Amino acid sequence: MMTPDLSRVLIVVAHPDDDVLAFGGLISTQAARSTFRILYLAEGISPRINGAKPNSVQLQGRNSGIRFLKNFGIDDFHFYENKCGSLSYCDPIPMHRKIVEHITDFQPTIICTTSITDNHSDHRAVFDMTMVAARPIGNTKTISIFSGEILSSTEWRFTEAFSPNIFLPLSESSVNDKCLMLESYPSEVRDYPFPRSRLGVETLARFRGMQSGNEFAEAYTLIRGAVFA
Repeated sequence: MMTPDLSRVLIVVAHPDDDVLAFGGLISTQAARSTFRILYLAEGISPRINGAKPNSVQLQGRNSGIRFLKNFGIDDFHFYENKCGSLSYCDPIPMHRKIVEHITDFQPTIICTTSITDNHSDHRAVFDMTMVAARPIGNTKTISIFSGEILSSTEWRFTEAFSPNIFLPLSESSVNDKCLMLESYPSEVRDYPFPRSRLGVETLARFRGMQSGNEFAEAYTLIRGAVFA
């Protein structure tokens, strides 16, 4: 399998924190070598506050995670405040167009997004929107596409399992970075055995490492690889 070109990484996810749960190891290992842009298509908070709009305190919690990612040199973030849980039934065309605009402007070498085999309808919708926006037409045909797994969501789709076919070896330091990224979203973290815990992140990294012959790893499904021109 060809080594993917990670020089320009476009991450397309539903909610703030999805990016670090699925791709925090990639961010940690590639921060000094890659240029990242991250799109968040939904706000990720409203179902927990009875359908109300996020208030300033809750948005501060979201922004704490964004500020932490800036420690890794990432400052290219774009927010589209669709209501959490709405992406599967809202009109997808505006989001298709936004993703296409970012692909055209950013010229990614790889797109990282959420998995179609996920328990959260927003995550499945983002996968579908991304695949439509990145159809292999013209320059987009050379873009590789990865999907990643999101703890407390992907593994809970019991009828269809996430099946990784590419693994990024991680150091213990990168696993710790990923834990710190998650912990910068304090509302998302609970005590183990809840998956979104330090031990949950470490356990998954060890399992994917064991699965791939490494001490630690982050796993992805290669949806589409670069093609020969």
